[in-house]
Formats: sequence, C-alpha cells, structure tokens
Amino acid sequence: MTKQAKISQIKREAAERINDICPDWKQSNLTARAVELINSRAINGELTQSEQSEWSNMMQIWQAIKQIRTDSDIAENTVNTLQTIEEIEAFSW
Repeated sequence: MTKQAKISQIKREAAERINDICPDWKQSNLTARAVELINSRAINGELTQSEQSEWSNMMQIWQAIKQIRTDSDIAENTVNTLQTIEEIEAFSW
C-alpha cells in the first residue's frame, strides 16, 4: 500500500466517522439552525434557556466532528513520515 492509498483510506474513514455522528443533511440543518440562533441572540441580546441548551448540544456535535478532523490530520501527517510499506500497512488510527 502506498502512502497516498493509506491517506485516502484515512480520509474515507474520517468521513464515515463524521457521517455516523452527523450525516451531511443534518450538518446542513444544524448550520441553518445555528444561523437562526445567532440571529436570535443578536436581536434579543441572549438566548432562551431552551435555545441555549440546543446551542450547547450543537456545539458538542461540532466538537466531536472537529476532533475526528484533527485526528485524521495527525494520522495523515504520521503516514507521510513512515518509511516502509510494512509501516504504512501496519499503521492504524
């Protein structure tokens, strides 16, 4: 397996992990809802307790997605440092 093939595998797995947490359609809905909540805060000066709870839940999902992206970036960078096919094939994240 080449470095590029391993990196492609990491990218696919990262996308699957993210999709398991929050599929694309849900990410789009959360983005739209985030805009609504930001607008509500701008107009009203603060979010209601319900809106704040919703915002916190959305941020937890976003943090999980960001962590997967960070981990996959680290994994890709690590693969680029590997020297042999055996090291590349043995690598997992």
